Amino acid sequence: MLHFNYNVMEYRTKLENVKEALENCNLCEDRLLVELPDTPQYMFYDTKDEIRPFLDMIEENIERHGGYMIDEWQFVDKTQKLMNVLSVVRLTLEDK
Repeated sequence: MLHFNYNVMEYRTKLENVKEALENCNLCEDRLLVELPDTPQYMFYDTKDEIRPFLDMIEENIERHGGYMIDEWQFVDKTQKLMNVLSVVRLTLEDK
């Protein structure tokens, strides 16, 4: 499902579909909202811990679209605009 927000495409996906979403979006321009299951396991999740398993795929996405990683969480796009992974990949709990 796609939502538009301030001329930025926002991709919304479930946790099990993150790999597919990262293959189809452009994190240098788009935002990815990952819905975690609304279960006790995720009630007090740490954003960095939940995103860390996908960092290699996130880096591949950024490089594929002309950007590159500066450190573990920061990257620049092809225009050298500094961004943070946590601002383009966000987590939320699913609505029940």
